[in-house]
Amino acid sequence: CRPRPDEEAILAKLVAELKPKVGKGEREPSKAAVFLLAHMRRRHDDLSEQMREDLELLLPKWRAMALGMVDMAARQGFEKTAQETLELHRCLVQAVEPGASASGAAELLQVPHFDAEVVKQWRKGARKAAGLRAFAEMAAEERRGCLEALGLDAQRVLDAEEFARVVPRLSIAEATVYVAGEDNV
Repeated sequence: CRPRPDEEAILAKLVAELKPKVGKGEREPSKAAVFLLAHMRRRHDDLSEQMREDLELLLPKWRAMALGMVDMAARQGFEKTAQETLELHRCLVQAVEPGASASGAAELLQVPHFDAEVVKQWRKGARKAAGLRAFAEMAAEERRGCLEALGLDAQRVLDAEEFARVVPRLSIAEATVYVAGEDNV
């Protein structure tokens, strides 16, 4: 998709700020590449209304392509490729960059109304290394007080509290290791 004349300045600003990688033989990144980075870095507000509509049309296609790649890799027995493309799909859905999802700060971007600045404020002091798990496991009253201290209004605090209530919590209760045909490992 080619940029519309009124989009060129917005795209140039995003290219300068996001610094997307350019493929061999290309002088500048494609509009789609800039959209992908803007999405994964949660810069939707920097796009015009028409550009956001374009992005909303592209996202389901990108997710379908990623899932198709997962399926194809799994059918061919390419486990590592299947895992990596599943990670890409997850990043598309959660609007985080691949590789950044391992950090606590990136995990916190999933909390409603948390952007990079709110995450930065959240992780000051005693919560410096706190990630999504710590946020979800925090006592509700303590979390509410911290959210209010960040300046979130009552509705946004309620949204974040609801998220904390329903976010999945996984733990390994037991692990068994065995080797087929062996009694002792």
